[in-house]
Amino acid sequence: MQLVVKSPGYDSEVADNVPYLDISGVHDDEGGTVTLFAVNRHGSETLDLNVSLQGFGAAKLIDHQVMTHSDLEAANTANDPNAVEPRKGNGAAVKDNALTAKLPPYSYQMLRLRIVRD
Repeated sequence: MQLVVKSPGYDSEVADNVPYLDISGVHDDEGGTVTLFAVNRHGSETLDLNVSLQGFGAAKLIDHQVMTHSDLEAANTANDPNAVEPRKGNGAAVKDNALTAKLPPYSYQMLRLRIVRD
């Protein structure tokens, strides 16, 4: 899928105006799903996600997973194997042929949609 991103950005040592939002997607025509993977790189601001589903027809959100942690250095260990793990997301919705969601700071999200076939 080719996705166009409109997002505020920041300047880094190697690039200017790097978008805070990065997103990729996979369309499984045979399985009837669209899966989106989104990252919010901003450290303090929630980003609004709005994805047009034009061309897919009606869709229904079937899974939403979020990975985030208040400590960016957090890692799973033998003593704490679930310190950083996906959890069920909330607040994402499909309405008027668009997917909307709020992406918390420093988060990774997976959103899976079922394409409703006639």
